[in-house]
Amino acid sequence: MPLIERNQIEEKLSAELNNISNDRKLINKLKKELSVHGIEAGETQYIIAGRTPLSDLSISVLCLLATKLFNATKREATNPENFFTQQEIKNCQSFEVAIDENRITLPYTFSNVTFVRDSNFSTTITAQEVKKLMDSNLLTYNFETQREARVEKDKDDQIVLKPKTNQKSVQEIAELLKTGDLETTTITFNALANTSDSGEELVYDHKNKSLTITKGTQLNILDGYHRISGIVKSLTEDETLDTVFDLKILNYSTRRAIKYFNQINKVNPISESRLKETNLSSMATVAFEELKDKCEFLNGKISSSEKIFTSADHLVSSKVLIDAIDEHYNPSNRIEALQTGQYLSRFFDTLFMSYPEAFVSNIGEVRKTSIINANFMFDGYILLAKKMQERGLNISKVKDILDDVNFERQNTVWRELGILDDAGSITTNPKRKVRNFINELVSKEVNTNV
Repeated sequence: MPLIERNQIEEKLSAELNNISNDRKLINKLKKELSVHGIEAGETQYIIAGRTPLSDLSISVLCLLATKLFNATKREATNPENFFTQQEIKNCQSFEVAIDENRITLPYTFSNVTFVRDSNFSTTITAQEVKKLMDSNLLTYNFETQREARVEKDKDDQIVLKPKTNQKSVQEIAELLKTGDLETTTITFNALANTSDSGEELVYDHKNKSLTITKGTQLNILDGYHRISGIVKSLTEDETLDTVFDLKILNYSTRRAIKYFNQINKVNPISESRLKETNLSSMATVAFEELKDKCEFLNGKISSSEKIFTSADHLVSSKVLIDAIDEHYNPSNRIEALQTGQYLSRFFDTLFMSYPEAFVSNIGEVRKTSIINANFMFDGYILLAKKMQERGLNISKVKDILDDVNFERQNTVWRELGILDDAGSITTNPKRKVRNFINELVSKEVNTNV
């Protein structure tokens, strides 16, 4: 028997899975570790995303999950010795998931495949085959390359990310499939680069025109999630239904997949914030991506939507950051963009460590009484970083500069400046007013040190 109650184990592991939900490298490592025990990458993704509740896992898989998490993160919160006996830990090391005869596993081969060009293949797929791949958890939704996530809480009150879908569209697709009126359209999968156990995600046989997805490969739905959801819904109600779809299979990196997604969705309604985030031809977006990669404190704190989700402890939207980088730095080439992202990562690391409650440990509570971590303030912080850099002020000075500011909402200065209204709420488009405030703040600091 475990050393503590099962629900306590689930609570701790759920919190840790939420912490790593945006760490692609760590997630891929966890998937490979668990695949050795017969747990496919897709199933691990479902567990991380909360689509497979921890309460549905056997005690052996739960122990195995804790062990692999601890090995990957070295964080004491997941140390299996806190939850399980030594015998249970030993037993789980030799555990293997029983293979369901109807379950599809990798490697998996598609036939009648046409090689289009480098890392790009074309074939067809039936609705029945799509559902089997979904049921086998081999198709995953990659939030880095797809539309923004919907933030929800699971039954354990933990934050989980789910694909943002239009249920009306899903229902319409399901009905069209039932009536045989669903037109043949193209679904796109991406065998994500650098996820295969062998180092090669796709193996193409030119002679037989077959394409094999190799073991360990993360197979993402890059385009067609609504159609796939409709397929699953209709076939769940009537398993005899079927139709054929054109299928494109790519073997792109995350960055290249983002570019592809952005191109094919120019005509479809996705949020301006998400379009900005995926527009890698913009040097401001390149700088943003570098900032996001380098600043660990922003991990999981950036919303791809127009608004931030306070329940998910979001700090800022990608639109605010990208717009601010574009307007204050306006990098003209890739080198400048990368240098800007690296400088801003050091700036925000220093800012967050200077005010850990506001930006790391107690975001929601601080936000109730202060504007220090308000979404719109990040435009001001990027302007502050730019001004400090121009004036040769060391990044460490950011705390000295901001310590003189009373960020409390009750401070009448914010109403006088027009940043807050009489009710204490943020006014419409306070950007210009915040910039004026930051400019005066920096000028005061420079004059003080002259």
